Amino acid sequence: MAATLSMKQTVLFAWSLYAVNGLFISLTGCGNGDGLPPPTPPSVATITTVAGTGVDGFNGDNQPATAAHLSEPLGVAVDRAGSLLMTDGRNFRVRRVDAQTGIITTVAGTGVPGFNGDNQPATAAQMSPIDVAVDGAGNLLIADMRNMAIRRVDAQTGIITTVAGTRGRGFNGDNQPATSAQLNFPVGIAVDGAGNLLIADQTNARIRRVDAQTGIITTVAGTGVLGFNGDNQPATSAQLNFPSSIAVDGTGNLVIADSSNNRIRRVDVRTGIITTMAGTGVAGFNGDNQPATAAQVNIPRDFAVDGVGNLLIADGSNNRIRRVDAQTGIITTVAGTGVLGFNGDNQPATAAHMSDPWGVTVDRAGHLLIADHNNNRVRRVGP
Repeated sequence: MAATLSMKQTVLFAWSLYAVNGLFISLTGCGNGDGLPPPTPPSVATITTVAGTGVDGFNGDNQPATAAHLSEPLGVAVDRAGSLLMTDGRNFRVRRVDAQTGIITTVAGTGVPGFNGDNQPATAAQMSPIDVAVDGAGNLLIADMRNMAIRRVDAQTGIITTVAGTRGRGFNGDNQPATSAQLNFPVGIAVDGAGNLLIADQTNARIRRVDAQTGIITTVAGTGVLGFNGDNQPATSAQLNFPSSIAVDGTGNLVIADSSNNRIRRVDVRTGIITTMAGTGVAGFNGDNQPATAAQVNIPRDFAVDGVGNLLIADGSNNRIRRVDAQTGIITTVAGTGVLGFNGDNQPATAAHMSDPWGVTVDRAGHLLIADHNNNRVRRVGP
């Protein structure tokens, strides 16, 4: 978009929305979205499975996604055609579910972990993918965690290259080409409105940015020391504790899942000051319908930002997806019961058990997509 691209291609359109159980669902798209006729608003947001059988494994591609086994899906994204992209973690693949046909295919990875080089078709490349994003040109970006690298699949050729990381684990400084810089378990990626790559460099306790024009890497949040030393200071002076996810909101602010600090934090684009948006720093669950900054979260793994700026949090160890209202700052649960497990689909999302929900994104129709990690499914919440 001249539009900001947040984590996993969560595209921030100016959408017409209606509320369903607290989750905002899109009625009409603009920008890259397709216009949709406004339906009658349903009374309940229903959860369904869009990929996976619940069986941990791999039984091939080129079949309906709901007949395909997955193995611990992690990151999710939506491409420019509206198709679902996911990192199929222990299958060591990035897979795509076609928006029109529902057929699943592999777009990167061989199913074998490791590294066998770049400058080859992505489907011939070994990897250990954990997260995905799509840039403004439609190129696929992959956080290849165990290879300590960020890799890009060219939208036109399907050829894979490394755009950040040396495959050596560590930290050897900033202000150098990203391909010369060591990373330390890069687990989350995003692309901002200027095309810059943002990396949650987890064990380095930093958020790093790769300039789209120069390819130079810098730190934009974190000191490299794991911990928490407060808010209301420059983000580069603030300690982070295993940050796991990164996004850019509609006004260009940087949003961070500071997982082991049990907080979602924001870096103001104008001032560079960091604050907490959700979480108290205490792992747990102390209820909804209160200010998000008073609410406990429990290892927030990922989040997305919807079309009006509401924050949707994968509250992993609470087995819930929670929503922070952009206007009021009040937090509610939009999916999950807090019970670890699986009790079926085609029911209200707030009645459905989940098992360590990991990645979340919002599709072009405004549906919430969830990588229900240990249930080996990707699930959708919407009408």
